[in-house]
Amino acid sequence: MPAVLVFVVFLALIALSVPIGIAMVAGTVAPIAITGYGGSLTQLVFNAFSGANSTPILAVPLFILAGIIMAEGGISKKLFSFFAYFVGRMPGGIPCAVIMTCLFYGAISGSGPATSAAVGAMCVPFMVQLGYDRK
Repeated sequence: MPAVLVFVVFLALIALSVPIGIAMVAGTVAPIAITGYGGSLTQLVFNAFSGANSTPILAVPLFILAGIIMAEGGISKKLFSFFAYFVGRMPGGIPCAVIMTCLFYGAISGSGPATSAAVGAMCVPFMVQLGYDRK
């Protein structure tokens, strides 16, 4: 029953447009607060911090930082220009160039979040400027 309560609270808060981080925390704390099962809040906080103290978890923000540095350095723009040269003149070529840039950039950085941060920060404003819908 507590597992169902976690998902119900989480999905209800997401449906109410609560930020995902807050919805995750509230979904985790709800069974402890409502039913009393699952340990104490102190144990929950301790387990969260000890779980976050690992090298793979630390790598994600560093990959994002590397992606932002590469984007600010101009690598993203050069990759996009390279792929746009080949497919940019076709109908729907610019979005295809964005996808090809993401594929190549993901191979370079090794991280999906870093690719989204770097290529998205550069390509979304450019595509909106060309008349594509932001959604």
